[in-house]
Amino acid sequence: MSMTTRIIVIDDEKHHLESLTKELDRLETLYLPIHFTGEQVDIPACPNVRLIFADLHLVGGIVSDYKRDFTVIGSLIEDVIRPSGPYLMLLWTRYPDQASTLRAFLERLQGVAKPVDILPLPKLDHLNCNGDIKNEAALVRAIDALAKGWFRSKGVLSLQGSWDSLDDQEVDTLIKEIYTTRQSDTGRIVEFED
Repeated sequence: MSMTTRIIVIDDEKHHLESLTKELDRLETLYLPIHFTGEQVDIPACPNVRLIFADLHLVGGIVSDYKRDFTVIGSLIEDVIRPSGPYLMLLWTRYPDQASTLRAFLERLQGVAKPVDILPLPKLDHLNCNGDIKNEAALVRAIDALAKGWFRSKGVLSLQGSWDSLDDQEVDTLIKEIYTTRQSDTGRIVEFED
């Protein structure tokens, strides 16, 4: 795992995580996959993360208990990932209408780095009747299109705030690395379990 990780992928369903990371490996994208099982894990912070792809329902239970889901995501951001600059979140969910509610929830939290935006990526568009990902490459293309569409409408300057220790050239490099393919040194799945 590397302190330079720019993309983090979090899911509680290992088969979804493996399907997505298999395609990211093929593209040689720098990322950190995290299989969330509800247990604590001690991993180094990822202050340079600029894109977080997270499943909304990481803990199971009652589907309508969004506050619990929001709290888990907030805790992961605050206690585990600890971004030092702005980041974009893609929310992998069956309930895309909850993206704006999650954003409002995170905005109210003290001590949690806030995303510049949260974009929903509907699971139902990418899952078959068995709950498996229909096409990993299509899912990665959808992620790429969603993020790039946001950048076209908002501009890369939207991610250029709160970069305390970086100069302008380093900021530009970090933003570009979200979309460039690089050899990953973080291709293993981190388990949230003892």
